[in-house]
Amino acid sequence: MLKTVKVCLPASDVVERFTNTVDSIFKRLNVLEQENQHLTQLRDWLLPMLKNGQVTVA
Repeated sequence: MLKTVKVCLPASDVVERFTNTVDSIFKRLNVLEQENQHLTQLRDWLLPMLKNGQVTVA
């Protein structure tokens, strides 16, 4: 049954542009995830010190 299904394939330049765009998006996503993890670690380190008065905000 699947042998009779026709599938349209995009032109190679369209595939290449799509791949480049998606690759760029995923690279940016990875950078943002790493940045978010780092900020979470900083928050978890700093917040207790703010609460107990070891650090003040000026």
